[in-house]
Amino acid sequence: MGAVIHAQVPESQLSPLNAIHSYQDPTVVLSSPEDLFLHLAPPHGWYSGNSKCLKSRLVAVKEGGKEIVRTIEFYRAELNQGPFGPVLLVITMRVVKRPGDTVIIEALETSNGEKFPPESETKPNKNPQNHKEVPRREPRSLDETAKLYLPGVNKIPVLFASNSCVVLGGSEENAIQGCTLWTTASSVKLPARCCKFTFLSQCYRQGYQAYESENMVCKDYDTMFKHKWQPLRAK
Repeated sequence: MGAVIHAQVPESQLSPLNAIHSYQDPTVVLSSPEDLFLHLAPPHGWYSGNSKCLKSRLVAVKEGGKEIVRTIEFYRAELNQGPFGPVLLVITMRVVKRPGDTVIIEALETSNGEKFPPESETKPNKNPQNHKEVPRREPRSLDETAKLYLPGVNKIPVLFASNSCVVLGGSEENAIQGCTLWTTASSVKLPARCCKFTFLSQCYRQGYQAYESENMVCKDYDTMFKHKWQPLRAK
């Protein structure tokens, strides 16, 4: 009988240990002048009634490309059963790539001129025993289950990114519930297979088809609320 030999492959012949993170840089798609649309969202716990027709427009690229400013636009009813209407948030984002770590998007709502803290202030705390626990914050934009966005700097892991789509994992507050797939307007009807595979393999076997399910009614809303969007976008 032949002997089975277990040989150790030389390190020089192995692919880079952290090569996976090279497929997580969302800078190109976030900097795209195209609108970005929510294509897939969690199949459970995602209350679309308060986050309908989600899309994002490019506002500016600043600091030599280090900061990307985009809107997050959607329709929702005001909390406590108020009137249904359009919402526009201005979000400043910074792509953080640290050796050996998953690529992170740091995002801060800057609708009222808030300033991004220096990157050194958002680095992971090396002395957790000295870290003062911050009370958990409630969502400001969506009701209860679907926590799209929270006050302060949100840290959102990137599972995969291409030039036309990005799959975002959940933040510490959202966990897997925040997993979403966003795609550019030009590819929204047929997103890249690599992004869909990442969502279906890393997040859920099924996803809420947000764009496909809401597109027709979104066009009606856009016409209905055109007069309300104009002053929001003029700010």
